[in-house]
Amino acid sequence: MLETWHIVTGTSVLTDTLFVDYGGNVSTSNGAQRRAAYMIAEQFAIEEIGTFLVPTTVTGTFSWPIIGNYPTADYRFQLPHSHVTAVPSLTTIHDAGCDCASNAVELSGCAWILDGDNGVIDLRECGNTLQASCAGCSCGGGGSGPMQFRAVYTAGIPTGLVANSPTALLGLVTAADLALEQIIDPSGAEGGPGDPSVQSYSDTGYSETRQFLRMTAFGGSARANYAAKCLAPFKVKGALKL
Repeated sequence: MLETWHIVTGTSVLTDTLFVDYGGNVSTSNGAQRRAAYMIAEQFAIEEIGTFLVPTTVTGTFSWPIIGNYPTADYRFQLPHSHVTAVPSLTTIHDAGCDCASNAVELSGCAWILDGDNGVIDLRECGNTLQASCAGCSCGGGGSGPMQFRAVYTAGIPTGLVANSPTALLGLVTAADLALEQIIDPSGAEGGPGDPSVQSYSDTGYSETRQFLRMTAFGGSARANYAAKCLAPFKVKGALKL
């Protein structure tokens, strides 16, 4: 899966009511602190599962994949997010000349969704428009091939699935609680500030060694691993071969 930035500036799922319903404590924090924790939890959840918690339309600009010889090659591309349901707009961007002074030429295109779960699309240009409007586009793209493309696409878990899934909500609340703890009492985390993972523990003759902890988007602690496990059903496991 390709990586991209998406900054969460508001919550899509978490509320104080849900936080309390799934074991969160609102008595030791203020509203601003909890809202920040909810946004942090949802930000990390998007990174963990590879898509948005609700259907979201975004725009991205990417390098045109150079595979084979233009224009007969197979131009499959994996978008940065899984669970893609629509690509309403695609624009191909061509280099208008080789002098670094010419403006780019933008032409209409489209995309077939080959594997929406994994975000794999097949890029298309409008052939007649290309021939008529891009005769001088010959620098850097292989013949008259594009340099980049800009796609508007919709991706995310279908509406209501996360908000009505007890496992997903428990995962989000666990993640939010971890974030809130780092805001109001970082020393209270099991591993202290930053909530590092603790593989081995010993105190006054008692010791334990934990298994199967991995680094998740929420961190590497046991609770972070539990949050990731709760959200695992929404994570696509693999993609078709590009």
